[in-house]
Amino acid sequence: MSDTDRIVKSIQLRAPRSRVWAAISDAREFGAWFGVSLDGDFAPGRAVSGTLQYKGQPFRLELHVEAVEPERRFAFRWHPFAVDPSVDYSAEPMTLVEFSLEDSPKAPASP
Repeated sequence: MSDTDRIVKSIQLRAPRSRVWAAISDAREFGAWFGVSLDGDFAPGRAVSGTLQYKGQPFRLELHVEAVEPERRFAFRWHPFAVDPSVDYSAEPMTLVEFSLEDSPKAPASP
């Protein structure tokens, strides 16, 4: 696996880890957050399909769930939807999307 088959971004959220976990690991909440209607729940080894609206057009997508480690890690692979429907990405490597949750130190109090 190379470093070019994944997306890496770090952010700090002001929310309890349990709330963030629910937003990314529950298929309905994930769908609401990312604007996709999914046809099932997330489970390791499971493929979940859905429809995403982009610029008024529906696109089918499929997520292949790799890991569900409660309140710690959620990972899936997918082929980003093709804006040009004539392009078939199925032979391309799938992109790994991984959410890793950890507590961050509390910010120092303002003077």
